[in-house]
Amino acid sequence: CNGARCARLRRSHARLPERTIFACKIGLPKTTPAPMEAYLLDWASLLLRWLHVISGIVWIGASFYFVALDNSLEPPNPPKITPQ
Repeated sequence: CNGARCARLRRSHARLPERTIFACKIGLPKTTPAPMEAYLLDWASLLLRWLHVISGIVWIGASFYFVALDNSLEPPNPPKITPQ
């Protein structure tokens, strides 16, 4: 926003937190999430990151397991031909 608009916003919304006014100056949205919403979003982000790490470990472990399983397979014995 331009300087005059920020000045009007500052006068009309004197009770707004400073971070909202700063966000207006740098072009970010004029509202910030509520503190509880931000807290929950942080926890959700943390849980999703750990889920992603654990999923990657499981993926790699499963890959090693199936490679080992494939390497342990033996080819079938050829059928014995008996003369008649």
